[in-house]
Amino acid sequence: MPTKSTVMMPSMKNNRKNKRLFITLAVFLLIAAGFTVLLAKSSPAPDVSFKTITNKAIQLKGLQGKAVLITFWASNCPSCLKEIADFKRLYQDQHQNG
Repeated sequence: MPTKSTVMMPSMKNNRKNKRLFITLAVFLLIAAGFTVLLAKSSPAPDVSFKTITNKAIQLKGLQGKAVLITFWASNCPSCLKEIADFKRLYQDQHQNG
């Protein structure tokens, strides 16, 4: 007795592709909408002041519009000390950009 094989019509294949595309697009739009809501609700950083490693006081408000990297570390933290070389490289690479 011969076995039956299911043959899909070309229109059925297109319908499945269209359905997958639609679902993918819908998920993407939901994720994008979520990020939009998160960004819209963001607020500026509070106006705080920090002391630099050279004991200079800096107010965050004075850095508005600039890229700011704030890190907290301790001299007795081995992984913190390893980061210093990376921060020096970052400074050397980006210093000329302000």
